[in-house]
Amino acid sequence: MGKSNLGQKRGKKSKKSNAAPAVGTTFNSVDIPILGKLSSKDDSERQCACTSLASIVLDENNLPHLLKNNVIGKLGVLLCDDNINVIQAAAGTLRNIAINAGPDVCQRMVSKDQILESLSSSLNMILGMLNQPGRNDENTERESIAVDSLDHILNVLWNICENSSDAIHYVNLEKLPLLVIQCISLPSASKCLQISAAQCLYTITEDNPASGQHLCKSQDHLKVIDTILSSDGNDSHYFLLKVLIAGTMMNVKSTIEAEAWEKVLGTVANVLRQVLTFNAVTEMTSMVKILQADTETNDSLMKRSFDDQLEKIANFLNAQQIALEIIANAFLSEEDDNDDNDEWQDLSDGLENEDEMEEDSDFNAIPNFANNSEVYTAFNNYQLPMTILKKIEFADQNLYATYQAHVRGRPLLRKLDAIQVRALSCLDNMFSLADVDLQCDQDALEAIWNALFQLGFGHTESIHCRRTDHHFMESVICTMRSLLQRLYRCNSKCLNEEQLTALAEYLNNSSISDHTKAGLVGLLGIAGQMAKTWENDSGLQVLRLTGTVLCVLSQKEDNLWLAAEAVDSLIDIFADGNVADTVAKQLRVVEHLQQLLPRMKSKMKSERANLGKKFHFVDNVRLNLVRFIKYKNEQTP
Repeated sequence: MGKSNLGQKRGKKSKKSNAAPAVGTTFNSVDIPILGKLSSKDDSERQCACTSLASIVLDENNLPHLLKNNVIGKLGVLLCDDNINVIQAAAGTLRNIAINAGPDVCQRMVSKDQILESLSSSLNMILGMLNQPGRNDENTERESIAVDSLDHILNVLWNICENSSDAIHYVNLEKLPLLVIQCISLPSASKCLQISAAQCLYTITEDNPASGQHLCKSQDHLKVIDTILSSDGNDSHYFLLKVLIAGTMMNVKSTIEAEAWEKVLGTVANVLRQVLTFNAVTEMTSMVKILQADTETNDSLMKRSFDDQLEKIANFLNAQQIALEIIANAFLSEEDDNDDNDEWQDLSDGLENEDEMEEDSDFNAIPNFANNSEVYTAFNNYQLPMTILKKIEFADQNLYATYQAHVRGRPLLRKLDAIQVRALSCLDNMFSLADVDLQCDQDALEAIWNALFQLGFGHTESIHCRRTDHHFMESVICTMRSLLQRLYRCNSKCLNEEQLTALAEYLNNSSISDHTKAGLVGLLGIAGQMAKTWENDSGLQVLRLTGTVLCVLSQKEDNLWLAAEAVDSLIDIFADGNVADTVAKQLRVVEHLQQLLPRMKSKMKSERANLGKKFHFVDNVRLNLVRFIKYKNEQTP
């Protein structure tokens, strides 16, 4: 999966089926007749058995026994039952299994139970039924059940595809994206079905360019996509739908015809702007009094309005999470992108027959990796970078307190937290890519630096009390590090002694994670390299403080990898330059590193097994340290 530096999770998670009458039912040998009733000739018995199992499968302790008795195979047969109510109940139970059981069971559903064949057949059958002419009021209920069945089936499909590469192979082979997109354009499609279909499409196209080969060659389907992306509307469900389709188009960008790419990219950027412009904090603030009064009212109309408003905010927050995921992944390095595509190369090689392969050879698609600068320019035209920057800001502390105290409010806070980290990840990826011209001057970059510093290390109550978790601080520091590297290249003097002192103090915090500390060490290394070019008193002060902090860390840090990171930064800072040489002599950096070298060699021998993949980095630092000491001693008269 193409990921940002911090990695991303899916913005929207499938929900369990509501078919179950109860939760947590315990399964035992007495319940064996339930499995037998799945094969009953009586429609109501088959439906009732599926409905009972929908509850039973939610208890993971029941699954081994059920799997041993081929429950998935039996439910798979019922996906093509003559009775639509049975199909709905069977699909709902499979949905609960796919969500609740985990990756191993999802893989088993594909490899052992051949559930994908049943899902594909059921999709075809239900779509055929819903597309039949002559719709009337008499079959409205049947149609509603069929739509709900499709919703369950799509949820099963996307959960399986997230956990099984074999499922992706089958999806491509059977051209299932073409069926999934039909679910969106059905006249009878509910909002839930459209969202599920779009989420499924977004999932099965990710890191799977072969899925786009058929999708992007169908003018009918491209018209559906274009209609969704270009249409207006303020409904939160519709924004979620649009951003999922926008993400799908970015996933299959390598299969879009070159002459159409510029228009598609502009349309996607516009959708992302629309989604991210929504001010969730303002909406949530307007709900504070309602949230506080929720437990005190029994008014059903008021509660319904309250539920609708919370759902609207949740949908917008989900859409914003996905939008930020799309942007972060759009600015991965070319090497990472190619590595991800290699993962699926073997799967896609055998999908097309010879005629299809010959047809593909004439397909005038854009390069597999869209130019970073081209994407950034398109996004910048819609002010996306500045819009992203606003997403890292904290809201009023009173809002956090109110929502944290309400059971319905806490999930929205978690979404806000996720959005904040994803926004930081977007900025980090943008700053990290050397080939992207950020199209903003040094003053603007320095303003962003100060905003990031205040976000992570400021001492205002709303910030200091809100987030100190490792994931957040690691995100802030990674972004600051990428930005400082940019500022270093444009000879900025943005970093001051006060800021550096705050960073050094945080480095001494015993509760921070190793990865956060490593990021901070790298940041200090860049700060030192910047300061030695200033050639003024401020630069000398920053350089002395940086050198002192890193020398102490390299000596006292028990973690060999982190000590090596500190040594690596010291070498980068004091390798050359008159100012660096002066400060190095004052701090006795070379003598310090000479004393450290034997201990480093000894610890490498004793801790090699624990270092794992980090051993090569540590060993490389050791070799550079030997060269550094030799070089500096040769320079000494």
